[in-house]
Amino acid sequence: MANPNIPFGFVPTPLERARPYQRDSASSTAIFPGDVTQMDNDGLVNAATAGNTALIGAAISFLTGSAAASGIFADHPDQEFHAQDDGDTTTAAQTHVGTQCDHIATAGTFVPLRSNHEIDINTTVATAAGFKLLDFVSSPDYAVGANSILRVITVEHLLNTGTGV
Repeated sequence: MANPNIPFGFVPTPLERARPYQRDSASSTAIFPGDVTQMDNDGLVNAATAGNTALIGAAISFLTGSAAASGIFADHPDQEFHAQDDGDTTTAAQTHVGTQCDHIATAGTFVPLRSNHEIDINTTVATAAGFKLLDFVSSPDYAVGANSILRVITVEHLLNTGTGV
């Protein structure tokens, strides 16, 4: 049975800590629950782009684009997340466990209100990347392979990298 391709962002499992952060009105991009987020050099947060090294975690709340607002974010540097593999080119396999990769920052959907951020298994490396793949999530609806659900931790977290924004 093929795994369903229904991205849902990065879900903190279990939630270690959640804190409020500010975002400014300069970004027209909405932040969806489950979007990977970064801290910009102005001290405000935004949806993270792949390859960013100032990650702070994932959004828990929805923030509309082009509006200054405060939102809640799962930001603990040891926070584990469940996220779906994008399943497009490289098929996720047990040999990927322990490697690192970036995410794909696809815009979310409004109905239902959901993030479309996913793990980009094509970018797996042994050296630094945004996330470390810890394991596959065991579920009767998902198997190891394309579009599997992975348990990950943030590697390029702002509090772990030793550099600022």
